[in-house]
Amino acid sequence: MSGLEKSPIGTPTAPTINDHTLSMSTPQHLATPTTSQNIAHPDLGGTSQQPSSTTQSASPIQVPIKGIEKVLPINTTNSETAQTSIPITNTHAMTTRSKTGNLKPRTFLTNTTAQIDYTKVIPDTAKQALLVPQWKQTMDTELQALNRCKTWSLVDPPHNAIIVTCKWVFALKKNPQGEILRYKARLVAKGFQQKKGVDYEEIFSPVVRPTTIRIIITIALTQGWVLKQFDFDNAFLNGFLTESVYMQQPPNYPVVVPNKVCKLHKAIYGLKQAPRAWYKTLSQTLHQFGFKNATHDIALFIRNRNKEITYILVYVDDIVITGSNSEAIQVVINQLNSIFPLKDLGKLHYFLGLEVTDLGTKRLLLSQTKYTKDLLRKVDMTDAKPMPTPITSSLKLFHNDSDLFDDPKKFRSIVGALQYLTITRSDIAYSVNRCSQFMQNPTIAQWKAVKRILRYLQGSIQQGIIFNKCTNYRILAFSNADWASDLDDRRSISGFCIFLGTNLIS
Repeated sequence: MSGLEKSPIGTPTAPTINDHTLSMSTPQHLATPTTSQNIAHPDLGGTSQQPSSTTQSASPIQVPIKGIEKVLPINTTNSETAQTSIPITNTHAMTTRSKTGNLKPRTFLTNTTAQIDYTKVIPDTAKQALLVPQWKQTMDTELQALNRCKTWSLVDPPHNAIIVTCKWVFALKKNPQGEILRYKARLVAKGFQQKKGVDYEEIFSPVVRPTTIRIIITIALTQGWVLKQFDFDNAFLNGFLTESVYMQQPPNYPVVVPNKVCKLHKAIYGLKQAPRAWYKTLSQTLHQFGFKNATHDIALFIRNRNKEITYILVYVDDIVITGSNSEAIQVVINQLNSIFPLKDLGKLHYFLGLEVTDLGTKRLLLSQTKYTKDLLRKVDMTDAKPMPTPITSSLKLFHNDSDLFDDPKKFRSIVGALQYLTITRSDIAYSVNRCSQFMQNPTIAQWKAVKRILRYLQGSIQQGIIFNKCTNYRILAFSNADWASDLDDRRSISGFCIFLGTNLIS
């Protein structure tokens, strides 16, 4: 039946009741209705009673549903039809809980939270960190360093001045094996609230180039020099500011003086000019020690005194030092430690994600094993099938070669990470370069090319560059180019590699 049709006793039928309604339990306040009238249900094929002006008792109707007996409390004035079993005949193909017999009551989750061990993971908020002794101690140490360096002074907030807010940022320092070395907490200013020309000007800060790192390693290995590394504690707090910057007092700690703000005298993490201020302070100090900037890379400092040469590589607060005299190297470290607190990390072993392994017989392996594993874990490809090559020789990538990839941000993130991996993996340099040409609107075909590179890395995680002792410093370069292979603009693609002695440096 459809619409309103006459029942055997002349009463119009009610709208259709689906089987989902039949599977629901009837509330108790409907168990004893006050009125009833006859209803003919189109799916049930019979009549029942609708409430009328006469008070009647409720009687259930037994409704068998594919082998399941369901009691449907429908009120009726006719006691003869009260216990009638009426089969349901559904014409739709929808699978319902009544058909499958899945009539279990709903299970609601409890309001309990799984216990997280924040001694092994990074807390999400400062409130969580303050409940863990290791993190709280790190936060207290950070505040003590800020006060010791006289980073700010409390003043009244100036009229119309930009008050930069701040937050706590946490990190776990791990070794290449993934073991926790120390806990790090930083009070970071929200530099995106700064305005150019008001509270900052220049922000560029030079860092050492990968080519320079390879050259210095080659020279030190050939000469038999020791390679040492160290990093500075709270390096940015030693950089002096020339602009007037105001910041709120540290959150999650008691306010020292109400209605006051911090006027920063030294750089703090998060400020746009902080790296530049720190580099300027460090370079001035090294110049006082007799060092000079290299011509080709100003992040390399050289001192040549009394036939003793010393090199210092600077990458923000991570430093590599080597030279012809080990005692002179230790003197420089002690001098810097007297001005800026630092941690002497011993021989070079892990620098900027680069793992340095001594193979003996004056041979070093430069690799990025941990970095590669983290990258594969990020894209959930730790169990991916390895590939023998990073790219096929017949693959031709060009714009609009297939449908657009639905997550271009992910594409840019992975390709950018692969570009840093080429420091020690020159075997993927060409394939990564090809994929990096399509950052704007990547396609599915180009994403598949990126995944092939990742599968190739899965099968060659331990690979890297081996540096040997050289017999001479001869520079040898190779270059090659194809012929108009770019399908978009028909330009040629060129490549090169440069060796210093027998070691690849670029």
